[in-house]
Amino acid sequence: MENVFLEISLCLIENIMIYVVLSSLLELRFSYKFPLILTVMINSAILFCCTDFNMFIKIPITIICLTVGAFVLFKDKLIVKVTYSLIPLYAIYIIDIILGNVFSFFSGKDIIELFYGEFIYRLISCLIIKAIDGLVFFVIFKMLNNTDKNTRNKFWILFLGIMIVFLSIATVFLQIYPTVDYNTANAIMYSALALLFFAMSLIVIYFFTELNKGYQRDSKLFLLENNFATLQEQIAVQQQNSENVKKIRHDMKNHLSNIRSLIDCGEITDAVKLLDNAAENVNITQAGEMVNTGNNFVDAIILSKTALCKDKGIDFTYSVQPLQGLNIDVVDLSSLLSNLLDNAVESAVQTSSPFIKLAILKYNAYYTICVENSYKGKAFLKESSGTLITTKSDRALHGYGTQIISDIAQMYDGSYSWEAQEYKFVSTVLLKI
Repeated sequence: MENVFLEISLCLIENIMIYVVLSSLLELRFSYKFPLILTVMINSAILFCCTDFNMFIKIPITIICLTVGAFVLFKDKLIVKVTYSLIPLYAIYIIDIILGNVFSFFSGKDIIELFYGEFIYRLISCLIIKAIDGLVFFVIFKMLNNTDKNTRNKFWILFLGIMIVFLSIATVFLQIYPTVDYNTANAIMYSALALLFFAMSLIVIYFFTELNKGYQRDSKLFLLENNFATLQEQIAVQQQNSENVKKIRHDMKNHLSNIRSLIDCGEITDAVKLLDNAAENVNITQAGEMVNTGNNFVDAIILSKTALCKDKGIDFTYSVQPLQGLNIDVVDLSSLLSNLLDNAVESAVQTSSPFIKLAILKYNAYYTICVENSYKGKAFLKESSGTLITTKSDRALHGYGTQIISDIAQMYDGSYSWEAQEYKFVSTVLLKI
């Protein structure tokens, strides 16, 4: 009876520790704690029922339970949730192997006798192991806490594959080492192998976090360059507008002087025609330079891209519903629109009849940003696993555009999708208001 109670307690403690780590690293789907507590209880019960199972059966069942629990409880990408679920599970098993052999060595008892013999020995051993599990979990949390979960999926797939290999090797260890005849040499050998293996896995996790930081740095560099380029375009547009205003003022002085001369000579009809022509020129200039969406930042971006498209011979049209109260950070908004329109310009300029159409519409709780542009056709489209690949020569800093668009959309509970038609490319972003 004591052993049954201890086994239930261990299952409960392990699941509590795992889900505390996961809830610290991932974003909970629910604001209240009941689903989390219920998941811990269910997983603990299932794990207890599998106590006497073969490790090759028990561990896959545990992985499935953790994956389902993470899928229900957390909002993050599925591959991130699965990977994070495997890490603490692997840590628990490898620490069991290391400390089990260490305790076996110092106590002079084999593994089976140590953990399934006298209750007091098992209780003390398990408490020490769970305390060390907690310390290792804290180290793992510190390593993964600042990881960008929006890193490209190929990095997460690679990391998940490595963790599956580690967990598979730990499973083989757990299945084999309790059945090996006890002796000092075996205890030392298994402890050393497990310890080295665990150290190697921590190094792999560390390298993954460094790779992730490198991706974040490159993304920020791309954003800075992109925002700087957008700022330069806006400054250039403002300078051009300033020059246009100066020209209009100069022309108006001449027009007024000529109109005065015509009136003095009695040529009223000609004076009226000249006045009408001057007013029409001013209206045309203002119409070409006025953008009013209700959001000054969007106005500036559209104005700069209008000038850019005009300079490159691209037919640029836009339809924007009023954007008052748009709940999105100006930096994110700049990156989103600039990347969408820059990608469209890069693609459209290569075609014989270049065009770009921008539409921003509000429907229920979402804003829809749709960009249509001409492109060379599907034969020239580069794609990998549903992700567009840059065609620019400088791939070190480019190629982040579509990933950044997707990341920003997800930040605002939205989505990013694209459709490549025969000679028209359509990008659509949904943002929750």
